[in-house]
Amino acid sequence: MPFVPRSQVVPWLGVGTTIGLTASGVALLVLVRRFRGPRALQGCGRAAIAGLAGALAGTAAGLSVALGLPVVGFLPNVAVTLLASGAVLAAFLAIVALTDGGDLRAVARRVIRP
Repeated sequence: MPFVPRSQVVPWLGVGTTIGLTASGVALLVLVRRFRGPRALQGCGRAAIAGLAGALAGTAAGLSVALGLPVVGFLPNVAVTLLASGAVLAAFLAIVALTDGGDLRAVARRVIRP
């Protein structure tokens, strides 16, 4: 096998993971529909759009923090990474809470309830 630099391997690992997870998700949807019927997938499109909107908002928030706070050194980079991760999570949850039609709130109530 020829030598491939790491800088070329990592993006292809990401592409392979994306393809594999997408195929697995489609297979799961097909099996759920087959065994539980179309009613089991009711609201799936709305949830997918809410998730995509949340992902886009999270990406924008994370990039804003990462590009807005250029730092040098290990510990400052760790701090910016944690801050960017928090911004991503906050933006994602805010958008999904507004657009998912109550699914996130229902899950949160179930998890928070003892």
